[in-house]
Amino acid sequence: MMPIIRYLLPTVLLALLMATASADGICDPAAYGAKGDAVSDDTRPLQKAIDACAANGGGQVRLVRGVYVSGPLQLRSYVFLNLDQGAILRAIETPSRFERAFIGWPYRTGEALVSGVGVTDAGIIGHGRIEGQGTSWWDEARAARDSGSISKSHPGVPDSNGLPRPWLVEFYQSTRIVLTGVSLSDAPMWGLVLRYCDNVQIEGVAIDNPRDAPNTDGIDIVSSNKVHIGHVHVSTGDDNIAIKSGLAGFALPAQAASNITIQESDFGFGHGLSIGSETLNGVSHVDVRGVVFNGTDNGVRIKTGRDRGADIGRITLRMLTMNKVGVALSISGYYPSPGPEDEPAQALTPTTPRIHDITVERLVARDARAAGSIIGLPEAPIADLVLRDIDITAQSGLLLRHVALRHSNLRVKASSGPAIVLQRDARLTPPLPQPD
Repeated sequence: MMPIIRYLLPTVLLALLMATASADGICDPAAYGAKGDAVSDDTRPLQKAIDACAANGGGQVRLVRGVYVSGPLQLRSYVFLNLDQGAILRAIETPSRFERAFIGWPYRTGEALVSGVGVTDAGIIGHGRIEGQGTSWWDEARAARDSGSISKSHPGVPDSNGLPRPWLVEFYQSTRIVLTGVSLSDAPMWGLVLRYCDNVQIEGVAIDNPRDAPNTDGIDIVSSNKVHIGHVHVSTGDDNIAIKSGLAGFALPAQAASNITIQESDFGFGHGLSIGSETLNGVSHVDVRGVVFNGTDNGVRIKTGRDRGADIGRITLRMLTMNKVGVALSISGYYPSPGPEDEPAQALTPTTPRIHDITVERLVARDARAAGSIIGLPEAPIADLVLRDIDITAQSGLLLRHVALRHSNLRVKASSGPAIVLQRDARLTPPLPQPD
């Protein structure tokens, strides 16, 4: 079987996927010795089934009900891992079998439980679950955090949070990838990672990690193009979804994250939807709509820094509903340090963040801790920001600094202090009414 998957509307693509993937090429891991008994190490038989399926032209490696304990697996082109309802792929609890992953490093074999490297027309489908057995990794991270340690095994990589650690599922330099229906849980670090990928469809995926599991981003889109995410549920210990494009000082492709859509999804606990902070190669053409945030620490954050910025723009956020979030809206060109608001401007550099052409429309937030803050750099203010039909109730208001903002129907109600705080170089069109 040689499925050909084009960049289609999600429903059309998934219909094509299921029609082609179901037609033939079912590869049974049991035929290669997989037990699925929650005890046996099924790594070799699972990998043999994947490789045999690829050698025969592609198809599905189908896991029926059971618990398949495994070390790292490599998907191949034209092969779909299909987990039936009740099937669990569980990471083996042997840390030495895995490599630690980091955004600045090229792919290394074993840095995720399931990896697709340089593959095309492949993915993970079905209604089963992939479990990362992250508890021991989180304990290590918490201990490192508490001690303030720095990695000795990976010099130059800050380890104050126990980084780096393995990821759960990763696709690297891959094309026409589909994930649909599956659940991911207990990731050692990031859950689903797309690095340098093109044409990815993610539909109906659920990701759950404990609220206190450190650095467990749900989905990370890194320097990838044409990514569609729809109808996902994410509750986790860090960013629910993050969009990134790299850090300075690492020899990886200089590629932006672009043409990304996130639709009709819901976030539980976590740090919300983040663009950044690693945005060295830019982020553009992002369309987010119909997302519900329930109790997340943040709603939407665009975050970067003077050492990791680039062109960040053409981002549209529409029809967002936030219930009891921490900070509803946060856009920042750097991490402001405590002190006076008039921090001096610095010289423009190739990594100075340039944030522009951001539209936020039809955002409703109730019972937020803070409406938020929009803070540009004094040397590079945020340009062409539009807030339209915004309705936020929060304990504290919206702070604006170094930003050019156009607004209509902007309603912020703060239970303490002013609803909107204008600081240096905040230019609003139209100007806010002056109090009597």
